[in-house]
Amino acid sequence: MSIILKILLVEDNIHDAALIKEMIYEDKVKETDDVRYEMVHRKTCEDALSYLAESKVDVILLDLSLPDSSGLDTVKKMVEQEKNTPIIVLTGLDDEEIAIKAMQVGVQDYLSKNRINGILLIRSLKYAIERFHTLAEKERLIKELKEALDNVKTLSGLLPICASCKNIRSDDGYWMQVESYLADHSDLIFTHSICPSCAKELYPEYYKKMEEEKRHYPRKKVSLSALIGTTESDSKALLQTGLILDISLCGVQILMPDACKMEEDRMRCNISITFTLPNNETPVTIECLPRYVLHSNSGTHVGASLVDTDIESYKTLQKYLINSLA
Repeated sequence: MSIILKILLVEDNIHDAALIKEMIYEDKVKETDDVRYEMVHRKTCEDALSYLAESKVDVILLDLSLPDSSGLDTVKKMVEQEKNTPIIVLTGLDDEEIAIKAMQVGVQDYLSKNRINGILLIRSLKYAIERFHTLAEKERLIKELKEALDNVKTLSGLLPICASCKNIRSDDGYWMQVESYLADHSDLIFTHSICPSCAKELYPEYYKKMEEEKRHYPRKKVSLSALIGTTESDSKALLQTGLILDISLCGVQILMPDACKMEEDRMRCNISITFTLPNNETPVTIECLPRYVLHSNSGTHVGASLVDTDIESYKTLQKYLINSLA
């Protein structure tokens, strides 16, 4: 299925207009092109602008010497009204200076009538359309990027802040809470919590209860090398070195290299983790049940809960965790 390309030719010279039409419809062009061309001819700039006010075309072929307009004024009038249509200038003048100025105004190409044929003219039409749409897309992306950058709020310079209550003085001289000021001058969204020091001061009973729970169920982010194995006795049994990332009396989080891929059926099997705690030469072995397995670029993350851990290993682990909280 051929594509229809609509061309507006603005040319007052009847013979030149006929020659251009002949170039576009000549047999050589038809043999090498799958595009159908539809040409509309207007003799003056005013007639062309009136036609464009009611109709759309794909490209404009514009002569610089018209009865009602000439030179760059013709180009400026056409570009101002038809900002979304590519324009190619056709002229008998062989003037490089005019060509450069016309390109700067917004013309896509500049062709001399004495140096073109059908093949070159069609190629220029296609390139002009493609180049125009590429530049329009580039300008659209640049505009969107600028708008996005304009919406990015940044804070810089000196910020007056109260040494006691930590309120901030705005440009208008009003004192505001920190979160109110930052919300007005940035894209931050606040979520409120409470730090341990404030919790101890404002809610002493709640803080005391939380500390007691920490003593019963302490946890610690660590980095301990470990030997990880399964309780299976067949050839599928796993024996792999890994790294303990987080440990508590409820369970552990371990990291194993990519070489070790824990399949879904391993999730149903207990695993044993053997490691040595700092300042303790006695190996600790705990038995765990995997609860989740996550694969990432850094390796395989496994979260497991403690099951059937011997009392001595449990006491050693508990002592280590409680001492780390002191």
